[in-house]
Amino acid sequence: MNGRGTGSVSRSRLLDSYALLAFLNKEPGFEKVREVLRAAQKYAHAVRMNEINVGETYYIVFRNRGRERADCFAVATARREAAIILTGDPEFKKIEHLAEIEWLT
Repeated sequence: MNGRGTGSVSRSRLLDSYALLAFLNKEPGFEKVREVLRAAQKYAHAVRMNEINVGETYYIVFRNRGRERADCFAVATARREAAIILTGDPEFKKIEHLAEIEWLT
């Protein structure tokens, strides 16, 4: 691989905040991210993201759309993955009917 994105489709991908925000906001390039996510789901390939980039994405969404909209991404992901949300954030009490919550306390 030459560092220009020409690697095998079987290799895992790492999203940065720019890529995830493009996907979430349907900005130029979102189709490529969608394609990578679909292929990862279909073929069980890993799509990774650094914790700092996750935090940066959350901060930008929170700043631009508000806390409630930013927390909705956790609900959507939990529903898609049939996962339980582990949290202590009281804001999630409002959405307990949408996703299963496991409370820290």
